[in-house]
Amino acid sequence: MNVHIRPLTPEDVAAFRAFRIAALHESPLSFGASAVGEEQYDAAKWRERLSAERGTVFGAFAPAGEMIGSVGLFITNDGTDADGPWLWTMYVQPPHRRHGVGRRLVQHVIDHLRATTLHSRLRLHVTDASAAAGAMYRALGFVPIERQIDVPWHTGDVVDMDVMAYSLREEPREITTA
Repeated sequence: MNVHIRPLTPEDVAAFRAFRIAALHESPLSFGASAVGEEQYDAAKWRERLSAERGTVFGAFAPAGEMIGSVGLFITNDGTDADGPWLWTMYVQPPHRRHGVGRRLVQHVIDHLRATTLHSRLRLHVTDASAAAGAMYRALGFVPIERQIDVPWHTGDVVDMDVMAYSLREEPREITTA
């Protein structure tokens, strides 16, 4: 599938807001935030989420210009073991899944980090409800480094999840599409 990946800017706020809220409604157990909560954010909060100080959100766009996927990158620096780059808001619309869009988004972040940071690894959380995403991350070279069980979730459920890590200092791996 031919897609264009680019960083989202504050001009993309309306499209990102609609895309993210739709993702939260479609896959509530996959995200650590709720659609109801994020629907309450004002325009300034949404612009902040796309500001360079917060990190970078990349969008995948179909040839007609429709956003069909997103992935975010933020780098923590608070003096804890959680310091470093983290992947967040990874989502591909259901009709566009299994066409390599998610893989290309994640590889875009990996390539971006390799070119712009000295960090040695990229981490993410993936819930068991996102089994296909977990399999994609493993195929890309992410490995589980921590298992979290019975995590209270915004839905009132409890979820199990993995913290996964990718080594940014190993040789790049070729990505094949299924």
